[in-house]
Amino acid sequence: MILSVDVQYQHFTGFAAGIIFEKWDSQTETECYISKTNNIEEYIPGEFYKRELPCILNVINLVKRDIQCILIDGYVYLDGHSKPGLGKYLFDQLSGKIPVVGIAKSSFGSISDVYKISRGNSSRGLYVTSIGLP
Repeated sequence: MILSVDVQYQHFTGFAAGIIFEKWDSQTETECYISKTNNIEEYIPGEFYKRELPCILNVINLVKRDIQCILIDGYVYLDGHSKPGLGKYLFDQLSGKIPVVGIAKSSFGSISDVYKISRGNSSRGLYVTSIGLP
C-alpha cells in the first residue's frame, strides 16, 4: 500500500488527508483518511516539519493497513542529500520502517536541479527526494 498525504491550514489548525493506493500505477484510491490537528506551530522556512509532521502522523495513525511507502508534499532533504526536511523527520518518527518520497513544487535553498524532474508539458519541474529506497 502507498499512502499519499497532504495538509491544508486554517490559522493554527491543520486538516490532513491521506489516500491509499494499492500499486504505483493504480488509477483509483483504495481508502481515504482525514484528520484535524489543533494548535499547530507557526510556519518557519526551513522548519516546515514542526508544522506539518503532527498532522501527517495523525493521518498515519488512522491507517490500519501495512504502508509500503509514504508520499509527501515537501522535501525529504532540503539540499537533496543531507539537510533534513519534513520527509527525513517523518522517516525518523516511523523508526525508519517506511520509505518516504518527498515531491516539492518549487526549489528550496541550494537544492540542485539533479533532483528536478519534468512533468508533462509543464515548464515547472518537480523536486523529488527520498529515503529508505534503493
